[in-house]
Amino acid sequence: FLFANRIKLEQQGDDGWSSYLMLYGLESRQALDDYFANTVLHEKFTQQRAPFIQHLRMDRAWGTLESSLTR
Repeated sequence: FLFANRIKLEQQGDDGWSSYLMLYGLESRQALDDYFANTVLHEKFTQQRAPFIQHLRMDRAWGTLESSLTR
């Protein structure tokens, strides 16, 4: 990953849970495809999440950066 940002959203989920947005930057679509194809890594993450999975909610979406603004 080139960067990762964690943003605490002002809005709570419909169920009252706090909401966060994780935004990751990758070098290319191929890097994303390689990440998704890495079953060893995903199994490791699954094991690491297991003790507290009841406290997690995850939705995933991805796309291509169309524009970027900086100050």
